[in-house]
Amino acid sequence: MKDFNKVSLFFLKLLEILFLIFFFVFLVFIAKSRIDRLYANAINNGKANFRVSDEFDKSKTEVLNLMGKTDEKYEMPIVKEKQEESDKKESLMINVPANTDVDKLGEILLNNNLITSTQEYKRLMDEMGLNNKILPGNYEIKEGMKAKEILADICGTEIHDVTFTIEEGASAMDVGNLLVHLEMIESASAFVDKCNEMGRTTFVPGEHKITMPLKVAKIIEQITV
Repeated sequence: MKDFNKVSLFFLKLLEILFLIFFFVFLVFIAKSRIDRLYANAINNGKANFRVSDEFDKSKTEVLNLMGKTDEKYEMPIVKEKQEESDKKESLMINVPANTDVDKLGEILLNNNLITSTQEYKRLMDEMGLNNKILPGNYEIKEGMKAKEILADICGTEIHDVTFTIEEGASAMDVGNLLVHLEMIESASAFVDKCNEMGRTTFVPGEHKITMPLKVAKIIEQITV
């Protein structure tokens, strides 16, 4: 009977500790959610739609980054999702004139309420390697399109995942030729030069999945150690 009481007390104590840990994590999550919501509102002029589910996705991505499981960064919402029912539209037409650069395109998107942060917009353009790929023309922006989808469309491409396998001991040229074959980069020799410039020439063997478009430096960061 005494042994049973000891076991019962042990499990009760264990449950108490687990409850306290869970409660502490919950409080940290709520505090972090409020901080991230304030930041999202700061870069969106107080009009961000940052929900608890968004905080969960952001925290999950950050934990995976700390564990070295992914190099993907959480993208704060910069495309306005909230619309008044009275003027809700299914799509919007915008015109991108010839010789439009990154700054001018940012003004066009901002004036059409498609972005609320030029700083975040420029970061996306740079990471996606689209700074010099803006194409003039008329574009239909459909309701619900994300920032990356809009930018990819205006630059003549689309968001897509590419899965590939790097063999054990593959050289920079081997990987460069593979990426050229997959149409992820344009030049294998330029890829090798970039690897040497960054000092990253050891590639992680195995299967990789990368969301394109993405500039060469970012691709290298995701597949090397």
